[in-house]
Amino acid sequence: LKSYFTFLSSKVGLVGGSVPVGGAVYLFRSIDGGTSWKSSECQGLPLDDNQETSIDQIVRINATTAILPVRSYLANGNSVTYFCSTTDSAESWQYVGMLESVEFFSFGTQLTGVAYGQGKMFQTEDGGKTWTETTSGLPLAVSPVFLDMINDRVGFLMATISPETLDDNRIYMTGNNGKDWQPMPGNIIGSTTSNSAP
Repeated sequence: LKSYFTFLSSKVGLVGGSVPVGGAVYLFRSIDGGTSWKSSECQGLPLDDNQETSIDQIVRINATTAILPVRSYLANGNSVTYFCSTTDSAESWQYVGMLESVEFFSFGTQLTGVAYGQGKMFQTEDGGKTWTETTSGLPLAVSPVFLDMINDRVGFLMATISPETLDDNRIYMTGNNGKDWQPMPGNIIGSTTSNSAP
């Protein structure tokens, strides 16, 4: 199943998705604008034959650099997201690190990013190799639903007071890669989902 397409440049394209085969990652690369495709692999990815995976996002940083999040579903019902990185237009991918129970994330650069899951916020400054919990910097009495990092420091968080209906939402901004968040004026009225922009 193909779930995500992106192009790093006019010639280099990527498509990711899922396949019901344990230990396999569905990722293909084109170098001719989508005319032909070849399988692409992440070196060092610590999967075993019991783990099924999916790719529902590929983070383009620039024409040569991207981050590949590979979500894996474990036998105990939990999930883990592995992060792979490329700096050669996806000719090769290298495994960087992982984070458990991620709901959503955003990278502002190849090295800096923020992730949220199970009520906790995390930040990385080494491309996902290590993650530091920054939950204490989250706004009180709201639930995060969407995240967009603009660069290595600045990003925006949409959070809601009413998670069931998503009809009373707020915008927050960070200037330190998600260590803390300041409220922005105004409210967002209306529904959205955690995987789509407001």
